Amino acid sequence: MSEVGKFVAYNSIFTYYFIINRCNSYFANNQINKNILSNLIIIYNISISILSWIIFLVTLYENINYLNFYSLTCENRYNSMINIFYILKYIEWFDTIFLVAKNKKISFLHYFHHMIVPLFTYINSAFENTAGQSYVMISNSFAHGLMYMYYAYPKKMKGYSKIITFVQTAQHLFALVIIIHQSINYHNNECKFNKEAILLSLINYLIFFFEFFKILIK
Repeated sequence: MSEVGKFVAYNSIFTYYFIINRCNSYFANNQINKNILSNLIIIYNISISILSWIIFLVTLYENINYLNFYSLTCENRYNSMINIFYILKYIEWFDTIFLVAKNKKISFLHYFHHMIVPLFTYINSAFENTAGQSYVMISNSFAHGLMYMYYAYPKKMKGYSKIITFVQTAQHLFALVIIIHQSINYHNNECKFNKEAILLSLINYLIFFFEFFKILIK
């Protein structure tokens, strides 16, 4: 990846904070037509859901013969959708912008998740075929395919909210299992994960799992 791309990734946390802060100021002083906003949100959520399903299906197809614990934990795999997956993490900042526009409260999980994920994705997998990339792309895209369709039609899909939260919680739990296994294999050179980011990965997924689990048991 170029130096410009690296600069963008390593400053994504500050960029997110700046954008959301500016949106807070803007929408505090300006109104947006509710019907236009509602339609825009539906189109956005459906589009993200469809794109997530495409990433899920393509990545699953490319890894169909390697869906075992060792391969998902320690082996490098080329995933053709990684660039799109990475860029999508920035596009998903609109989740927060729409909440601000609707004057909704932003939870810690939402803010932390959207702030850290672009950098986290870049460090761990974007543009490098590090072990664990395939699992993240498959599990995250599957969860987001469900989640964004729910966001598009929350009333019609209200009965599926717990199922979606369960999928998200299980996604992060299994990611923790993979990270723990990678930690055990830290000195095993045949296990090709990003060793420099292992502690960051562990902390992140512990937070994600804990926050989703709290929602699940409510």
